[in-house]
Amino acid sequence: MASFKADSRGGPLAKFLRARRQQVRPEHHGLEPGGARQVLGLRRDEVAMLAGISTDYYIRLEQGRERRPSRTVIDGLSAALLLEPAAANYLGELATAGETGESGERLGQERLGALQRLLDSFAVPAILVDRWLNVAADNSLGELLYDGLEHRRQASSARIARGCWSRPRLLVSKVWAP
Repeated sequence: MASFKADSRGGPLAKFLRARRQQVRPEHHGLEPGGARQVLGLRRDEVAMLAGISTDYYIRLEQGRERRPSRTVIDGLSAALLLEPAAANYLGELATAGETGESGERLGQERLGALQRLLDSFAVPAILVDRWLNVAADNSLGELLYDGLEHRRQASSARIARGCWSRPRLLVSKVWAP
């Protein structure tokens, strides 16, 4: 039977909440640390109380059984976990990850635009791929290097691995040939 570590459950939101909860001590909120504590930071019920939510709901968030907290809950958790503004924004992004909507799409387009400007500033070939080796962006030199891939025009050849392994001459002629 497979066993899973607690840290591998629940996705990025749950992992973030667990990690940040361990960093905040009860004294940071004026709470009594109490006797023998089994956790490094705040207990789950302490975070829930400070965030103004039920302990059960916080446990579901931390275990990944609940993944879409409201803006009010996010604000409460940010205050309870003493998050700086950048970390609070990141928590909000984790809580809304995967949601479709105008603001999420705009944010994605803004990031892609910023990445494109960064790639364009490189004086070397640059290609940005995701963890599945889908090409997300490239600069003009990167496009020339992998011109046979045609990742922007054909969704079927968007994976750089598929393009390289299905056309080995692409690698030989463009990369390793003198």
